[in-house]
Amino acid sequence: MQIKANKRLFPQEENGKNLSLAQMKIFEKQDYLMVDIRDSVVFQTGNIPGSINIPFPKEAAKLYEIPQDKPVIVCCQKGEISSEIVELLIDAQYEAYNLTDGFCGWLKDQVQCEKK
Repeated sequence: MQIKANKRLFPQEENGKNLSLAQMKIFEKQDYLMVDIRDSVVFQTGNIPGSINIPFPKEAAKLYEIPQDKPVIVCCQKGEISSEIVELLIDAQYEAYNLTDGFCGWLKDQVQCEKK
């Protein structure tokens, strides 16, 4: 049974768009699910707080076990592979978005924030 998202991050026609970190920060963390598709060892060395790890391609089938009750933001190292995963999720009727610069962009932002 598929559950449709109650609250969309963006209008239906923008499903699949690339999100910048600034756009993601507009939303409350409880409004979306962050899925990090990097290898589990890499994920354990550093990740975006609140994200869940579904390593791709090793555990790709688990992507379709993600609940559909909220939008999904997909993250990889640099935002390249995650854009392909977003397309797969959209095909499976998810509301999904790609974090443009991935974990590296998020980490760079954190370092800049600490310098201020």
